[in-house]
Amino acid sequence: MAATFANTGSNPTVAANTAVVQYPTATAAWGTVTHFGLWSAASGGNFLGYNSVVTPKSIGIDDIARWDIGKLTVTSD
Repeated sequence: MAATFANTGSNPTVAANTAVVQYPTATAAWGTVTHFGLWSAASGGNFLGYNSVVTPKSIGIDDIARWDIGKLTVTSD
């Protein structure tokens, strides 16, 4: 799933998603979402980083995984 991130406020080391990130309706149980990762491309890209989600979510059949604007954040060192 493609997402765009931008620095948050005056902190140049923290970036958050600038648009809603929503996956299609699950047609099977996906398990529990606990983390997310960032890559430079949808396929064959470079790994950029990861973070945990604040509240893990179990995704079952007919559920939709969705994060509103600013809910996915990453911090660089």
